Amino acid sequence: MYFGNLVYLRLMTLEDVDHIMTHFNDLELRSTLMHQLPMSREEEEDWIRNTWRAKQKGEAYVFSIIEKKSEEWLGNVGLTIKPPLSARRAELGIAIMDKTKQGKGYGTDAVRTMCAFGFQILGLNSIMLKHVTFNEQGRKAYEKVGFKEVGRERQATFVLGKFYDMVIMDILRSEFEALYPNLSLFPS
Repeated sequence: MYFGNLVYLRLMTLEDVDHIMTHFNDLELRSTLMHQLPMSREEEEDWIRNTWRAKQKGEAYVFSIIEKKSEEWLGNVGLTIKPPLSARRAELGIAIMDKTKQGKGYGTDAVRTMCAFGFQILGLNSIMLKHVTFNEQGRKAYEKVGFKEVGRERQATFVLGKFYDMVIMDILRSEFEALYPNLSLFPS
């Protein structure tokens, strides 16, 4: 497990499917994740199994986000390694699935903790992400961690009948370490 201030990250388990199914089939949530089609329980179980296989291959690392105080499951966060491996880059994705838990700092803390994992454990040099332009809450969380906009893919995604730009953001290891020189992934 890897510990932030408000949350900790642990490997996903099949028991997480109950939580995912409670929230993921909400169209508003899925639209910010660029995944407009609903998923079945079997598809979600397969997705979790695929995250395990990707971790074993060193291709991706996906964790459940758990609130430290209540031990409540909040969502998931992951890094997908971008080829070539020598570039030491990854793409970040996150979902705080319970709407009542959004906007309370959990996503920011999970992103910060995941970046620390990427830089301190995986030895990455750069972490990037993409978000749809209407995901202002996500953008604010990413900026709080230190991500900067580096470009846009114009009209790159189609959501509920309309095209939207995808914003590309990134953070370098040196920038992250300057912002968080003493950040530890161990429990405090």
